[in-house]
Amino acid sequence: MSVIASSWAWHEARAVKGNELLALLALADIANDEGVVTYAKPEQANQRALAEKARMSVATFRRQTDALQEHGLLEVSRDHPMGVNRYRLLLGAQFERSALTGERSSAHSYERSERSTVSDRRDVVDVQDHVAARAARGTRMTTSWTLSPEGLAWTREHAPSIDVESELANFRDYWVAIPGQRGVKLDWDATWRNNARRRHESFVRAGWKPQLLAPEGAEWMAR
Repeated sequence: MSVIASSWAWHEARAVKGNELLALLALADIANDEGVVTYAKPEQANQRALAEKARMSVATFRRQTDALQEHGLLEVSRDHPMGVNRYRLLLGAQFERSALTGERSSAHSYERSERSTVSDRRDVVDVQDHVAARAARGTRMTTSWTLSPEGLAWTREHAPSIDVESELANFRDYWVAIPGQRGVKLDWDATWRNNARRRHESFVRAGWKPQLLAPEGAEWMAR
């Protein structure tokens, strides 16, 4: 059990409550300091065991983990559609906020001691603190958001069935329209990966298969 992960779930992940919080606490209870959920026994590495730990049904647990992914607090991955889920709590916000608090405290202490000669610097530091604090709390989707080259490469490798341009437009439109705190995410790249992974898995279940390229010198086979 990681004290860091459990403390984060209780004190930093304030956007969740009810069953979402129970699911998050159950995962945090067996996560390591990097947020990766680990298992003492192989038979515990399944949704049923995790659902029982969170005191809920498998279907309810699955809905809560989907919601946690949408909140940007959890990343779920697997090697193949029928594989075992791997869970990782996105603890970055805790560490960023902790570092920010120390920086802000030092900045304000310096301002107080130098107020008579560097009064203009106070306004600059306050603005920088505001921008940094806003980033640590998360951001909303914008109509100009797009994938980084690394994100595009990841998508082509791990979710080859989806039309990236079309899916990206739907992704932006959906999240721009989500109101309130639910539309604020700490890591939009992680939110995209979760969305792309789920879409790819649904296409695979519907029968999608990768296209096989004709071997070199056998172009006639592709005609």
